[in-house]
Amino acid sequence: MSVLLFDIDGTLLLAPGLGRRHFEAALTDLCGRHVSAEGVSFAGRTDKSLAREMLLRAGYADGIDQAISDVLDAYATRVED
Repeated sequence: MSVLLFDIDGTLLLAPGLGRRHFEAALTDLCGRHVSAEGVSFAGRTDKSLAREMLLRAGYADGIDQAISDVLDAYATRVED
């Protein structure tokens, strides 16, 4: 039996843990204090759902849709760098 796996964006093979660190950094910048991804499962999740969960854990409720957009922009910039 053969199994063929795809890692389309390279996050599993090339940069383990890097996405988590970039999310933490983007959220920390937005919130003005350290935001931890500890206890957050990243497996099979979209970036938007991760941002929403982490923002809610950090106490963001008002204007969360704009905050999610800001976090994803900051995250994308970090990933590109």
